[in-house]
Amino acid sequence: MHGVFVNPKKIKPNRNYIFVYGFQAQSIAKAINIQETPVKEKHVRSAIIGTYQERGGQTFWMVALKLPLQDNRIVAWKFCHVLHKILREGHPKVLLHSQRHRAMIQDLGKLWVSDGYLHESAFVET
Repeated sequence: MHGVFVNPKKIKPNRNYIFVYGFQAQSIAKAINIQETPVKEKHVRSAIIGTYQERGGQTFWMVALKLPLQDNRIVAWKFCHVLHKILREGHPKVLLHSQRHRAMIQDLGKLWVSDGYLHESAFVET
């Protein structure tokens, strides 16, 4: 089907479609969690592979937007780490799909600089 446009709305999901996207969503949720442990690379790798399987970042953003990014600094940090990896190593269209979320990413970045997460840290001595 090289060179033929297929309307994605006319594609009916089958069992493999649901399995792949469900697995990717599960990997993203496992990578970006509330625990104070490093992000497991196997979950990040599964999320990156998922971007190639779906040819974009729709599933990543669907899961990421439901996370408590503004409420928990660990979740926010892990989100930034996973987003960085996905933007660098994921499917090229992930960057396009991420453009609409620039404002949210900028707002999240503001939490780290002025009276945000950095001032809550026990490691920062004043």
